[in-house]
Amino acid sequence: LGRYDEALALLREAVRSRPETMAAMFGAVQANARVMLADQASNYAEDLRAIVTEARQTLERLPREAQAEVARALVTVDTELARDPSSWRGRLREFTQTYPGTRAALLAEVDLLTERIGPQMVEALDAFARDHPGTEAAAKAVYLKGFHLSHNGRSFGERPGADPTDRFF
Repeated sequence: LGRYDEALALLREAVRSRPETMAAMFGAVQANARVMLADQASNYAEDLRAIVTEARQTLERLPREAQAEVARALVTVDTELARDPSSWRGRLREFTQTYPGTRAALLAEVDLLTERIGPQMVEALDAFARDHPGTEAAAKAVYLKGFHLSHNGRSFGERPGADPTDRFF
């Protein structure tokens, strides 16, 4: 935490020398991007933009699935660089249209189903899991359904202190 110069140097090196590691590296950067980019005394945003541009030029050398993994991580990085959290869903939707049929796009489709928490979301997650049996994305849909059912009772019309049993059935 806080060693952003080193992190960006490693990311730049990965883009240039080990592009097969870019998805993991951008994944690590995206987890701390907001805090890193909030440092107004640094040039982290400028440096990260340059690395992202270089990474995009490198993408075509990777297999399609690897391209999609990197592009998915870049959705969040781009959103943080733009300082516009509301653009994330649009960027994610565009990503799923650019990389249809990839593992990363299928997982991103699940994220898009959770925009509005409530009974319709649960139905959409159930339908997705039924339509994609045995996939990691189906497992994610089932997990998110359980998570929202267990943590967001008010979104399902439940009053504080009420018996949650009906929410689960």
